[in-house]
Amino acid sequence: MIVVMITGHVGCLKTSLSYLLAANFNLGHVSTSNFGKIDILGDEVEMQSQRSHRYMKAFSLCDMYLSMGTSIVVEATFDQSHYRQSIYDLAESHDVEDVICIFSFASDSKVVLDRLNWRKKFKNTPDSFSNSISNYTNSAATFHSISNDHFSKRPISRIDFDSGIIVSKVMNGKIELVQEISDFINMNETRSLLMNPLFYR
Repeated sequence: MIVVMITGHVGCLKTSLSYLLAANFNLGHVSTSNFGKIDILGDEVEMQSQRSHRYMKAFSLCDMYLSMGTSIVVEATFDQSHYRQSIYDLAESHDVEDVICIFSFASDSKVVLDRLNWRKKFKNTPDSFSNSISNYTNSAATFHSISNDHFSKRPISRIDFDSGIIVSKVMNGKIELVQEISDFINMNETRSLLMNPLFYR
């Protein structure tokens, strides 16, 4: 079994990419956006409680899939290192072969702004409440670097995904699937879907 964890900044196609990877590589799909909204107008304590609730639900579903021997793709912001560590610990407890971390960011903030404006118009888009450029900049500013992340006492397998230009690059890989996933993202058909607002998930 393997775990693909998509982490990164707001508005950087994490959810959209997760659906494509789940379908193409036959992976169980887990997204925190499926476990309720966060009231961004509420107080900080309530927001953090709602956020933690979504992560706990996601971890529980990951555990269920892995208990059945099913490889998964799980996506969330995972901006705090302890959230990512929960995935690493869960994977290790199920004897997962490797965790492939896809770090999603954008070299062009204007592209992100266009996506966030789309969220404002279409309220059914997952996490449509997170639709301002400040949501993006805050998620980038508070993000804990993945450079020091480890799985099973070794550096993680890592793909960097620039959602601004829809290009991925393998930064570190232990198994062949790492390169296969990166190649799939860079395919013209995949890039066309990810560039199309009608495909936003």
